[in-house]
Amino acid sequence: MKNHSAIAIRTDGSVLITDYWGSLRSIDQPIVRKNPQEDSASIGIVQHGILFGEEIEGQGGSGAIYIHGCALRCSTCYQPEFFSEKATITVSVQELTELMIDYASRNVDAIEIIIAHYHPDVHEAIKRAKLAGVQQPFVYKFAGQLPTRTLDALHHDIDIFIPDFKGFHPERLKLQGIPEGFGRASLKTIQHLLAYTSKKVVLRYLYLPTFAGHEDDVQQLLQNIPCYDRLTFSFLTDYFELKEKRFFKAPVKLTHRIESICHSHGISFWRAP
Repeated sequence: MKNHSAIAIRTDGSVLITDYWGSLRSIDQPIVRKNPQEDSASIGIVQHGILFGEEIEGQGGSGAIYIHGCALRCSTCYQPEFFSEKATITVSVQELTELMIDYASRNVDAIEIIIAHYHPDVHEAIKRAKLAGVQQPFVYKFAGQLPTRTLDALHHDIDIFIPDFKGFHPERLKLQGIPEGFGRASLKTIQHLLAYTSKKVVLRYLYLPTFAGHEDDVQQLLQNIPCYDRLTFSFLTDYFELKEKRFFKAPVKLTHRIESICHSHGISFWRAP
């Protein structure tokens, strides 16, 4: 089992943010270079660092940039700093672009954008980084639902999409404080990504210790998705309970049953090592 002791991550030389999983490394971390002559600062960053142990293949980790702001306010959120009152640091489009380029120069395996929804200025920074010669794949990890027009715009610049699927079951959605219709909206997003783009898709699904219907929920999801060799199901087996300040881990038997369901649909399965 992983060591879940809190690790302090310094993002701008003065502010510390806690990474409970201990997967984000601040060693040799780039510093955001502020330039008062650049376009106005409009993008909030929660934290950034080199992220290991996630769904991206390779040994170099991902240059991960966590973008501030989330409208969902899930009661089960394991990164509530996303919707804190203020971002750790605010940057311009060009400053964010240069941060991406800096991570790429450190030979990471991917540039990973962790963002709840869609931010046009973040998208513009991605475009600029690619034009500047960044060769690593760009990963877009988001809260699970985006309009089809947004997906159509993003797919030219994103190589891997990782939606966080919140679930179908009313009880599960209630536990997370999410409207019932959100699961259906997320399904439409996933279906559109698979039907109208050629990009890899990783479905993230969080284990909730007080929810008993994981298997039925996953079965319902996969029955509504065609089998693609570029689709992976990622089961987040560790859950951090904010109120109790402790971790819960999915039972091994449940994890194996979820894995069997995925394989029965011809879908790859991933869980944290």
